Amino acid sequence: MTPTPQTFDLRAYGDLASVIARQAPAVLSNPMCVTDTHAADYWRASRTRSDVWDAETAALTTARRLSPKQRSQALRCVREVLTSELVTRMWTAILVTHDRRHDSRVATLAWRVFERHQESRLAALRLMTRPDGLTEEQVDELDGLRRRAERWTDCLLASVSRRPKDPASAMAFDAGRLADFVEDAGHWHRMQPQFDAFHLSALAMRADAEERDPRRGELHRGVLEAIAAVIESAPITRSLPFQPLTFRPVFDGEDV
Repeated sequence: MTPTPQTFDLRAYGDLASVIARQAPAVLSNPMCVTDTHAADYWRASRTRSDVWDAETAALTTARRLSPKQRSQALRCVREVLTSELVTRMWTAILVTHDRRHDSRVATLAWRVFERHQESRLAALRLMTRPDGLTEEQVDELDGLRRRAERWTDCLLASVSRRPKDPASAMAFDAGRLADFVEDAGHWHRMQPQFDAFHLSALAMRADAEERDPRRGELHRGVLEAIAAVIESAPITRSLPFQPLTFRPVFDGEDV
């Protein structure tokens, strides 16, 4: 029996970002839950993902004129880069903060992942704004996703940030906006329903049939599982005003 082709569901990044925010205190208080192996697995998976993105954006940026299929590929790539950056910035803040508190020596690899993602982001934005590339409607859609993802990144970073110039502040798109979220200690309790709606709508972008490549799911699965391994090793945080989520990355045709 032929297995059902899998397409990656970007909601998995929204789910994981929410879990990271909820479990940040537990991860950061445990000196043993982040190891060299965890950091190395995260770096390898992220590097592979960035290599694929960079190859795709380079080919699409230099193409003479984008065909309908290439536009679909460009949309998929830019969506993935912008959406997953939510998790990259959150996890960089977690790892760098953990390193500072416990000398876990994982900050260097965390920064490498972040820097590679920023290179991919710049390439994706160049592709997105190519004059003869995507349609105006497609660019508007991606720009809306970018703005929403940036705002929610700053909101979620408030679960890690405690003072100006800490690692979470360095990951914020708007330090002033992050400071407002940090000052509002109860922001998560009130904004959780809004975030649920955000990642179920803005991030719920499933690939078209022509994008049903099983390797695409594997590309993201490694990153998600490397992060989940750390979260699962930390004690569940019970003191927060909401119940922790169970992390379940979702793929079309499979629940893992």
